[in-house]
Amino acid sequence: MSGSSWQRDNPTARGDAGGGWSPWQRAAFAALGGCALFVSACDAPAPATVRPEPLPPAERANPAALAPASEKTQTATAAPASDETLASKTTPPLPPAVTKANANTDSPVNASATVDRPTVRAGDTFTVRVEVQIESGWHIYAIDRPTGPSIPTSFNFELPKSLAWDGDWTGSEPTLDDAHPDEPSFIYTGSASFSRRLRVAPGAAPGAVTLRGNLHYQACDKFSCRAPTRQPLETQLTIAP
Repeated sequence: MSGSSWQRDNPTARGDAGGGWSPWQRAAFAALGGCALFVSACDAPAPATVRPEPLPPAERANPAALAPASEKTQTATAAPASDETLASKTTPPLPPAVTKANANTDSPVNASATVDRPTVRAGDTFTVRVEVQIESGWHIYAIDRPTGPSIPTSFNFELPKSLAWDGDWTGSEPTLDDAHPDEPSFIYTGSASFSRRLRVAPGAAPGAVTLRGNLHYQACDKFSCRAPTRQPLETQLTIAP
């Protein structure tokens, strides 16, 4: 057998490793290759895993703080107006409260009472005076002269048992109102002063005494008259022992 024919018939001699191996050799080679692949896979580094950082306590307690800025803006925009805001836009301001101090400021007449002797003794006499201020353009009517169809000015005091009147009321001189010649009337304008004497009863008990009364009048201007009304008066004195 020549050398060339021997090589054709003997695959091992040709260097054909695959063709000249027996089945068990090929199986062993395959097993070695699979093991090599397994070892290389085990040696490869595992992909890095990114772990989230722990949240601060404030953010864990307030989940809204984690929302994106756009969501926060939308939430703030969509929030309904408070009751106070709606009330301030829809409720008109309240009018100022009316108190006792300014309830009668529209009256054109103001009066006050005083005594000429704040301290008296049993058997003494003293005078109570009433000063009346009348707003410009208005007038009231005389206490002891004709007043036409209008109401004359008068006083009403309630006296304690220790005091008694000593004479009648006197006052400023009124002026004639000639607006109605058929019914002449006398009036006070600007201001007027009235007075009346009182006597302390003999044996009156010492102590403080309060005089209370009312001024009755009707105020008119050149166009019309108001309804008759009254204004409270009060003053004090002391009866000494």
